[in-house]
Amino acid sequence: MAYRMQASVPELMDLSHDPASTFALYHRGWDQHNQLADHLPKQCRDVDQASAALVLDLQQRGLLDETLVVRLKRGLQKNLS
Repeated sequence: MAYRMQASVPELMDLSHDPASTFALYHRGWDQHNQLADHLPKQCRDVDQASAALVLDLQQRGLLDETLVVRLKRGLQKNLS
């Protein structure tokens, strides 16, 4: 089973058959290490746009009713001990 899962990855990552409109949904360059006051609001807008695009795409494909979308936040963790 693990081999089948790994062997299917190239197929899953092949975007050559996706419409051009799909590529407008992607954004490159997620790391922010400087000029946070300027860059972070833009990055948040990009993430929100991508999340909305995912939900819209699922809806257009008729998959939204049977798909659980979970959006997690990764950030600083508070030490609770």
